[in-house]
Amino acid sequence: MSERKTIFEIAAVYTAVIIGAGFATGRELISFFLRYGEFAVPGLLLSGALMALAGWATLEVCSRRKLAGFDELLTYIAGKYAGAIVKAGAVAFLFVIFAAMLSATGALGAQLFGLPNLAGALALCLLCFAAFAFDLRGLVRINTFLAPVMILGSIGLGLYTYFADAAATLGVVGDVIPRNWVSSAVIYASYNMITAISMLTAMSASVRTRRTAFLGVTLGAGAVTLIALSLTLGLSGGLDIVQDFQIPFLRLVQDHGSALQWSYVAVLAVAVYTTAITNGYCFYITALSRPGMRPWAAKAVMCAAALAFSQIEFTRIVESVYPLFGLLGLFLAVVLIITMFTRTD
Repeated sequence: MSERKTIFEIAAVYTAVIIGAGFATGRELISFFLRYGEFAVPGLLLSGALMALAGWATLEVCSRRKLAGFDELLTYIAGKYAGAIVKAGAVAFLFVIFAAMLSATGALGAQLFGLPNLAGALALCLLCFAAFAFDLRGLVRINTFLAPVMILGSIGLGLYTYFADAAATLGVVGDVIPRNWVSSAVIYASYNMITAISMLTAMSASVRTRRTAFLGVTLGAGAVTLIALSLTLGLSGGLDIVQDFQIPFLRLVQDHGSALQWSYVAVLAVAVYTTAITNGYCFYITALSRPGMRPWAAKAVMCAAALAFSQIEFTRIVESVYPLFGLLGLFLAVVLIITMFTRTD
């Protein structure tokens, strides 16, 4: 495989892993960035830098030590027992993200068509189960194909809605102390790194040079940051209208005509689907893939369990459950960065 292709695949998967429903819906952007008003942009830039550095450290450490899986990486950086504890938390979060994507699809169906939340969640669940049959190479190809659609569509939609509203400004949502924007940005980057580290570990075997690793994660983190900035600018003009909706950006584009609305729905569907299959597959390979176990049966059980969990309201998952894993992600990122710069064994 050529270096250019490897770089593009890393960037595409990295972008798909992080964007997700909470991001593309605007829910995470409001909760972690826009609520800090003028500090939203510095927060997004800080998160992007942290995600790039942690992703680079993951590929660097895995390539240097020829680590073949997430278990080996955790044992190397944290030791046998601490590594096992970290793995348990990481595996739980992978499942939460997978279920959250199903919940977001249920919320989308409810907000658009008045359908029961279970209907949209079930539809995505079946599509994910079909994608899991293709394993890692198939998922990488799906993400590589869909990532440009997601990136260009998100940036275009965000900028259009911003410039269409001449009164758009980065206002503040709620009564929040501005100095907390740093911790909020760190928490956001940290819990997103759990999934990213797991997926990058699985892809590390294809990385041949430090240049490939650095360019791949930098391009991926840069794409994420550009999308975030664009959507944040778009949301800034209608915070008072959209902040209480489960899918704030959908409510925003509904004021700009049906063409823009359905364009956004298509982009959101891509973001949700790529994140769902990536997190679901990572959960499968880290928690359920065992010798002698039938893969289709394990994947079916995983999908059924996630479908049940997805009936929790999407907004509640993003604002209450996601931050709980921030400390775990921060620990992983910090230890990986320290390991990259200090250990040569």
